[in-house]
Amino acid sequence: MFPYLTGKRVCVGRQIAMIELMLLLVGILQKFQFEEAEGYSDMTEVSASGVLRSPQSFHFKVVKL
Repeated sequence: MFPYLTGKRVCVGRQIAMIELMLLLVGILQKFQFEEAEGYSDMTEVSASGVLRSPQSFHFKVVKL
């Protein structure tokens, strides 16, 4: 089904791509600050069918440092 994920045909650039993705994310987190948007309440968890818990949607703003 996915011929390039495992085995002898695994993608040789996958590890490099994962490292680049991590560096990109760290760069974004270092240059920006994420804050709760005004006018919206705190995140709360809602129980769905009494078994699963997932957060409600939330809004935030991004501030350049």
